Amino acid sequence: MKVLIQSLVFLTMWGCTMTNSDKSNPFFQESDLYLNYPPFDEIKIEHYKPAFIKGMKDQKSEINKIAENIEPPTFENTILAMEKSGAVLDRVATVFYALTSAHTNDDMEKIRADMAPKLSAHSDKILLNKSLFEKISNLYNERNNLDIDPEGIRLIEKYYVDFIRSGAKLTENQKQKLKDLNGEIAVLQTNFSQNVLKEVNELAIIVDDVSELEGLSSSAIQAASNEASSRGLNGKYVIALKNTSGQPSMASLKNRSLRERIHRTSLSRGSRGGDFEFASSNELWRASLDIIDFMPLASANYSGGMIITDWFTDKDNPDESIKLTIRFLSNEVRSDALSIKIFYRKCTELNKCVVNQKTGNLEKELKKEILKLAAKYKTKKDKDNFKEYNPVNIKD
Repeated sequence: MKVLIQSLVFLTMWGCTMTNSDKSNPFFQESDLYLNYPPFDEIKIEHYKPAFIKGMKDQKSEINKIAENIEPPTFENTILAMEKSGAVLDRVATVFYALTSAHTNDDMEKIRADMAPKLSAHSDKILLNKSLFEKISNLYNERNNLDIDPEGIRLIEKYYVDFIRSGAKLTENQKQKLKDLNGEIAVLQTNFSQNVLKEVNELAIIVDDVSELEGLSSSAIQAASNEASSRGLNGKYVIALKNTSGQPSMASLKNRSLRERIHRTSLSRGSRGGDFEFASSNELWRASLDIIDFMPLASANYSGGMIITDWFTDKDNPDESIKLTIRFLSNEVRSDALSIKIFYRKCTELNKCVVNQKTGNLEKELKKEILKLAAKYKTKKDKDNFKEYNPVNIKD
């Protein structure tokens, strides 16, 4: 659904219908460039927040008009009307989130943090609108009787499923709780992504001698010099890290010592202590992945603190499979920091499968083994971080 504006959308979605005579903010009107591309040369930092506020206000009015329409719901006055709503919001979100993911700055990050809970609340007001969902539900129930093409039917189905998954059928109390959780999640997600960015920026590699950069192109060396100057390090060179384990510059640099420094620094992200140590680098996370390394992974979401395996089938027992979910409730090495669920799947010769959740010794033993290994990792980490007192290093 278009209102889920926090997702990064394609730039070609810029061209949405919107009429507003205010020319001072380029987001307030449709671009007249080829394919309605954003006029980046006109966009300034002060344009974003007013556009977000106006975009939410305009879409709220548009959605309310749809929901309060006394005429019977049709594909045109409900689904298409929703598709066309939020033009200003789409335009500003498209550009803003593209730039914050690729070329952000402190001012944009402040706007991002400020808007996150507001955008979440705006989305909830639409997705949890009872009158609006009733119209969508009516169209969904009659979708095969409507005089529309297959694409239109699919769009109705998608809206219906999106609203259901977003809580449209919950009670009012449940909806309020969901709104509170969504607002909290929006803030946490923004904080997390900002911390990732800060961690990467803090670990940039500073090089004193240009000879160490042998192998890099002249343009790359100039970029490193410019980056250093922007940080007040005139005469030096800064290699900014990417948010990946392997760094592009390592393929070209001939200085082995510098390549090693870059690689070690890159791998230390989020695991060197301090404000930005993530769950993915703590002992429980490492121990869990090591213990279940024989099982295929379906998802390892360290920001959400969840590991989900795919179905594992032993070759000696092909009709039965096992699947695990491990949820991390704390970074501390303790029993209540882990929530483990085990699912069994048994299939018949007719390829009919039954899935059940199991509790018992296997769950307890798995948790026990993870905690034992995590404790070993923690002991080693504490030992490595311990610096023995050495009076030779004390200067008078």
